[in-house]
Amino acid sequence: MMRSRSKRWSVITAMAVVAGLAIVSGCSNELMDIDVGESEPETQEEPETYTVTFDRQGGSGGSTSVTVTLGQPMPEAVAPAKGPAVFGGYYLRHYSARDGIGEQYYTAEMGSSRDWDISSDVELVAHWVLQIGGDGPAGGFVFYDKGEYSHGWRYLEAWTADEDGTYQWKTEFTSTPGTSTALGSGYENTYSAMTGAEHPAAEVVRNATHGGYDDWFLASRDELHEMYENLHEEGLGGFASAYYWSSSEYFASSAWPLGFDTGDQYNDDKSNAYRIRAVRAF
Repeated sequence: MMRSRSKRWSVITAMAVVAGLAIVSGCSNELMDIDVGESEPETQEEPETYTVTFDRQGGSGGSTSVTVTLGQPMPEAVAPAKGPAVFGGYYLRHYSARDGIGEQYYTAEMGSSRDWDISSDVELVAHWVLQIGGDGPAGGFVFYDKGEYSHGWRYLEAWTADEDGTYQWKTEFTSTPGTSTALGSGYENTYSAMTGAEHPAAEVVRNATHGGYDDWFLASRDELHEMYENLHEEGLGGFASAYYWSSSEYFASSAWPLGFDTGDQYNDDKSNAYRIRAVRAF
């Protein structure tokens, strides 16, 4: 009896295994019959390209524009030339200056200094390293270079001729607070301290327009000295052998002129009428 029952269970077990295999086989066939369809090919995104134009800042020759690709180095381009000035590369225009002093995209050798990273067409601006005695943007003589841009300027240029006539520093012996003798202070001296018609020398240069610019001022004492050393002593500028006013006060009744005949610089009465030469920063 025991052997018969054992055989019966073996048969039942075998039948169950066969049935399971059949079910699995059927499922596999059904899975094989499923149509998954053809996969869509991935579309390649077109690279973003933009046009960059070049403001040569008075230079000539070289490339006028290039097509740039977002995220890629700057393409090859040719540098411009500008007389004795040395080309310093192409930059974004800085908000406070006419020249290019923002982010640099081309080196002085026109190599790529960074990948293009702006999603729009842009104008890049040439940066020129100007030479002392060379031409400034207004057509005057460059007489000072502080070596880098700060507070919106790097160079000083003097106009090519004196203003007509001679002028008093001030028409009365009273103090003019707020002037400085330092390099870089002439503009503030002229426009913030020496206000009003009682400062004739400053009034004349404030109203001057030369070379298309109207931001001229009277040089500070130290700026006037640089003008003497770097222009007059080099035979440039057409200065007279006479005294020129600076915009720097010495005392309530006196201010700082400079004698272009000897280079002497000392205080003198504000009521004296001396020559003036307009300068500007850029």
